[in-house]
Amino acid sequence: MFKKVLIGSTVFLLVLGTILSAHAKNKYIVGTSADWPPFEWVDQKGNIVGFDMDVMRMIAHLSGYEIDIKDLPYDSLLPALKAGKIDIVAAEINITPERAQQGDFSDPYWMADQAVLVAKDSDLTMASVFSKGHKIGAQTGTTQAKWLEDAAKAGADIQFKAYETNDLILMDLKAGRVQAFMGDTPVAKVFAEAWPVRMIGIVVPDYPEVGFVVQKGDSKGLLPMINQGIKKLQDMGVWPVITKAYVSGDLKKITQCYGEAGGLLEKGELMEYAQKFKACMTGQ
Repeated sequence: MFKKVLIGSTVFLLVLGTILSAHAKNKYIVGTSADWPPFEWVDQKGNIVGFDMDVMRMIAHLSGYEIDIKDLPYDSLLPALKAGKIDIVAAEINITPERAQQGDFSDPYWMADQAVLVAKDSDLTMASVFSKGHKIGAQTGTTQAKWLEDAAKAGADIQFKAYETNDLILMDLKAGRVQAFMGDTPVAKVFAEAWPVRMIGIVVPDYPEVGFVVQKGDSKGLLPMINQGIKKLQDMGVWPVITKAYVSGDLKKITQCYGEAGGLLEKGELMEYAQKFKACMTGQ
């Protein structure tokens, strides 16, 4: 009798384990570089927030998987992806032929141009900044860094200085150790509100389209889920709402607004989250 009960219990546990395994969600690691508002940054409570992060969390809900977000230096993201340390790169990354050799891109979800910032009291203009050996900073591994490197090689009279993080560039710009900074326009606008700098103009890159990146060959089948998720968020009407929250909203309110609305995102109530978050961020 005891053996029968024991065998029955064992069978039950095996069946239960199979059921639980069938319903367990896959978990993937999203790599980002969290110093690039409004796309990704760290709020006052240590949460990694931003447009890209919201989109990644929303697509995970729509596709039925879970994500962990890992903050890495920008120029280490694609090597980490190639090495299998992360599964997705979400860092407002421009789609270029060189990068397409290192990973597979999603459908484009953003168009990015590049702004030039100088100190508020600087008299530099777009006509003069790329001359006379001016030092111009950009984050290592970015499209801006590549553009400046190529410009210097082509004969532009500039000195390109690479930095691991954007705050270091802005501190050097404020102190006069560099004369200009290049970054994506939405990001530059945020920095211009928080630092004593001003925007003097925009450069349109050769490859302005931005996408998410997965490992070459996409052996985990993530790319169709990401592309379908982007389209579904657009079809649902969530995309323009969350875009307005980050582009037109007050980013200083992110901790408050994410605290008020974030629970809806965690529960997968995506439109409700987007609307409440946008209302908090924009006051509308």
